[in-house]
Amino acid sequence: MYGNGVLTYIARYLRGGPISNKRIISFKDGEVTFNYVREKRALMTLPIDRFIGRFLQHVPQPRAVYIRSYGLYHSGRKEDLSFCRKMMGQPPIKEPESLDWQTYCAEHGNDHPEVCPICGKRLVVSRLLSPLTASEYSENPPVLQAFYDAAG
Repeated sequence: MYGNGVLTYIARYLRGGPISNKRIISFKDGEVTFNYVREKRALMTLPIDRFIGRFLQHVPQPRAVYIRSYGLYHSGRKEDLSFCRKMMGQPPIKEPESLDWQTYCAEHGNDHPEVCPICGKRLVVSRLLSPLTASEYSENPPVLQAFYDAAG
Protein backbone atom coordinates (compact mmCIF):
# COMPACT_ATOMS: atom_id res chain seq x y z
CA MET A 1 0.00 0.00 0.00
CA TYR A 2 2.55 2.62 1.13
CA GLY A 3 5.39 0.78 -0.60
CA ASN A 4 4.27 1.92 -4.06
CA GLY A 5 4.85 5.57 -3.16
CA VAL A 6 8.32 4.81 -1.83
CA LEU A 7 9.13 2.77 -4.94
CA THR A 8 7.98 5.60 -7.21
CA TYR A 9 9.97 8.13 -5.17
CA ILE A 10 13.19 6.12 -5.32
CA ALA A 11 12.72 5.10 -8.97
CA ARG A 12 13.20 8.73 -10.02
CA TYR A 13 16.75 8.61 -8.66
CA LEU A 14 17.86 5.29 -10.10
CA ARG A 15 20.26 5.21 -12.99
CA GLY A 16 18.87 3.48 -16.07
CA GLY A 17 20.69 0.81 -18.04
CA PRO A 18 23.25 1.53 -20.75
CA ILE A 19 20.60 1.36 -23.49
CA SER A 20 16.82 1.26 -23.31
CA ASN A 21 14.82 -1.43 -25.06
CA LYS A 22 13.17 1.10 -27.38
CA ARG A 23 16.58 2.02 -28.83
CA ILE A 24 17.20 -1.57 -29.97
CA ILE A 25 15.65 -1.66 -33.43
CA SER A 26 16.24 -5.25 -34.54
CA PHE A 27 18.14 -8.45 -33.95
CA LYS A 28 18.59 -10.85 -36.85
CA ASP A 29 21.29 -13.02 -38.38
CA GLY A 30 23.53 -12.54 -35.33
CA GLU A 31 23.55 -8.74 -35.64
CA VAL A 32 21.95 -6.02 -33.52
CA THR A 33 20.72 -2.76 -35.01
CA PHE A 34 20.25 0.05 -32.51
CA ASN A 35 19.91 3.81 -32.27
CA TYR A 36 23.12 5.10 -30.68
CA VAL A 37 22.05 8.76 -30.32
CA ARG A 38 19.29 9.71 -27.89
CA GLU A 39 18.07 12.95 -29.46
CA LYS A 40 17.89 11.92 -33.14
CA ARG A 41 17.86 8.75 -35.19
CA ALA A 42 21.35 7.39 -35.90
CA LEU A 43 21.48 3.64 -36.45
CA MET A 44 24.38 1.26 -36.08
CA THR A 45 24.52 -2.48 -36.76
CA LEU A 46 27.04 -4.64 -34.92
CA PRO A 47 27.64 -8.37 -34.55
CA ILE A 48 26.18 -9.62 -31.27
CA ASP A 49 29.59 -10.17 -29.64
CA ARG A 50 30.72 -6.59 -30.36
CA PHE A 51 27.35 -5.23 -29.18
CA ILE A 52 27.63 -7.14 -25.89
CA GLY A 53 31.23 -5.93 -25.51
CA ARG A 54 30.15 -2.31 -25.87
CA PHE A 55 27.21 -2.90 -23.55
CA LEU A 56 29.50 -4.32 -20.86
CA GLN A 57 31.77 -1.26 -21.07
CA HIS A 58 28.89 0.66 -19.48
CA VAL A 59 28.41 -1.65 -16.50
CA PRO A 60 29.08 0.37 -13.31
CA GLN A 61 32.26 -0.16 -11.32
CA PRO A 62 31.97 -2.20 -8.10
CA ARG A 63 30.55 -0.21 -5.18
CA ALA A 64 29.47 2.64 -7.48
CA VAL A 65 26.56 4.56 -5.97
CA TYR A 66 23.82 5.51 -8.40
CA ILE A 67 21.00 6.31 -6.00
CA ARG A 68 21.01 9.90 -4.86
CA SER A 69 20.19 10.44 -1.20
CA TYR A 70 17.88 13.41 -1.43
CA GLY A 71 14.57 14.24 0.16
CA LEU A 72 13.28 12.26 3.11
CA TYR A 73 15.83 9.48 2.63
CA HIS A 74 18.88 11.73 2.99
CA SER A 75 20.91 10.86 6.09
CA GLY A 76 20.47 14.41 7.43
CA ARG A 77 16.67 14.15 7.32
CA LYS A 78 16.18 11.22 9.71
CA GLU A 79 13.93 13.25 12.02
CA ASP A 80 11.67 14.27 9.13
CA LEU A 81 11.46 10.69 7.91
CA SER A 82 10.61 9.47 11.42
CA PHE A 83 7.88 12.13 11.68
CA CYS A 84 6.38 11.08 8.32
CA ARG A 85 6.49 7.40 9.27
CA LYS A 86 4.74 8.22 12.55
CA MET A 87 2.04 10.18 10.68
CA MET A 88 1.50 7.16 8.38
CA GLY A 89 1.23 4.79 11.36
CA GLN A 90 4.55 3.07 10.61
CA PRO A 91 7.13 2.20 13.24
CA PRO A 92 10.41 4.15 13.27
CA ILE A 93 13.32 2.72 11.32
CA LYS A 94 15.65 0.76 13.57
CA GLU A 95 19.33 1.44 13.18
CA PRO A 96 21.20 -1.80 12.42
CA GLU A 97 23.39 -3.07 15.23
CA SER A 98 27.11 -3.03 14.69
CA LEU A 99 28.40 -6.59 14.46
CA ASP A 100 32.05 -7.52 14.84
CA TRP A 101 33.52 -10.41 12.90
CA GLN A 102 34.07 -12.59 15.96
CA THR A 103 30.36 -12.50 16.86
CA TYR A 104 29.37 -13.14 13.26
CA CYS A 105 31.64 -16.19 13.07
CA ALA A 106 30.34 -17.54 16.39
CA GLU A 107 26.73 -17.15 15.21
CA HIS A 108 27.51 -19.07 12.02
CA GLY A 109 29.19 -22.06 13.59
CA ASN A 110 32.84 -21.00 13.64
CA ASP A 111 33.72 -20.90 17.35
CA HIS A 112 37.40 -20.18 16.71
CA PRO A 113 37.59 -17.56 13.94
CA GLU A 114 41.08 -16.53 14.96
CA VAL A 115 42.43 -19.96 13.95
CA CYS A 116 43.21 -20.90 10.35
CA PRO A 117 40.82 -23.72 9.34
CA ILE A 118 43.55 -25.34 7.22
CA CYS A 119 46.76 -25.28 9.27
CA GLY A 120 45.32 -24.56 12.75
CA LYS A 121 47.68 -21.65 13.47
CA ARG A 122 46.45 -18.45 15.10
CA LEU A 123 45.55 -15.68 12.62
CA VAL A 124 47.17 -12.32 13.31
CA VAL A 125 46.06 -9.00 11.78
CA SER A 126 49.09 -7.42 10.17
CA ARG A 127 47.36 -4.71 8.13
CA LEU A 128 43.83 -3.48 7.39
CA LEU A 129 42.92 -2.84 3.77
CA SER A 130 40.44 -0.02 3.24
CA PRO A 131 37.81 -0.44 0.52
CA LEU A 132 38.41 1.41 -2.73
CA THR A 133 36.04 4.02 -4.09
CA ALA A 134 34.76 3.59 -7.65
CA SER A 135 37.22 6.17 -9.01
CA GLU A 136 40.16 4.60 -7.16
CA TYR A 137 39.14 1.17 -8.49
CA SER A 138 39.03 2.36 -12.11
CA GLU A 139 42.31 4.28 -11.84
CA ASN A 140 44.19 1.61 -9.92
CA PRO A 141 42.55 -1.84 -10.00
CA PRO A 142 43.46 -4.02 -7.03
CA VAL A 143 46.32 -6.38 -7.67
CA LEU A 144 46.76 -9.66 -5.85
CA GLN A 145 50.30 -8.64 -4.95
CA ALA A 146 48.90 -6.11 -2.43
CA PHE A 147 47.08 -8.94 -0.69
CA TYR A 148 50.20 -11.10 -0.67
CA ASP A 149 52.21 -8.20 0.76
CA ALA A 150 49.63 -7.66 3.50
CA ALA A 151 49.75 -11.36 4.41
CA GLY A 152 53.47 -11.03 4.96
